[in-house]
Amino acid sequence: MTRFLHSLALLILLAPSLAGATLISFDPTDSIAGLGDTIAIDIIATPENGELIGEFDFIVNFDPTILAFDNLVFGPSLNDDVFFCEILSCRGFDDASGAFEMFEVSLVFPLNTLQDGIAPVLLGTIFFDAIGGGTSDLSFTGNIFGQDPPLNILGDDFGLPLPVLNPGTTTITVMTVSEPGTLLLMFTGLLALTVRRRPVFAIMRTTTTTS
Repeated sequence: MTRFLHSLALLILLAPSLAGATLISFDPTDSIAGLGDTIAIDIIATPENGELIGEFDFIVNFDPTILAFDNLVFGPSLNDDVFFCEILSCRGFDDASGAFEMFEVSLVFPLNTLQDGIAPVLLGTIFFDAIGGGTSDLSFTGNIFGQDPPLNILGDDFGLPLPVLNPGTTTITVMTVSEPGTLLLMFTGLLALTVRRRPVFAIMRTTTTTS
């Protein structure tokens, strides 16, 4: 019995190293938007060793003076919208200033009905409103299995952690005046200057002809 408990404890300790690693990233990697625009950012997990993603819990950090959370749409690869998942509320989010948490635990088994362990998995799409000018970085912070590197923010279909060695980042640049608006403003200014100078040239020509 003691040997069995020792083996079980050892298996639990080694479990994080037995699971495969995976990648998590933002798409697009860089965005440019105008003030007042809504920006959609996909969060994608890419399996590296055929693993199936059964859970995630992480925080997306952003600059609250430039971006404001607007909406979240979860991806379809962890949830087939069966009734028990709705009752148990297996997905959710928590919006805070500059830090947005999103999480989901799949109750679907086996998960190979929704994932193949090869194709990238869309975890969700976050929508931000551009409320200020400047550039905001987006980055991940781990929220399960601890926050020490490697970043453990994903779990497989058996609940074992999937280490994320190089979590992706992205930037969103918000222009206070869009480029077409700037060109229109310059054109309007030049046109006004031309209209104001035209009578002066006409007077000069009339004076020259008379003399």
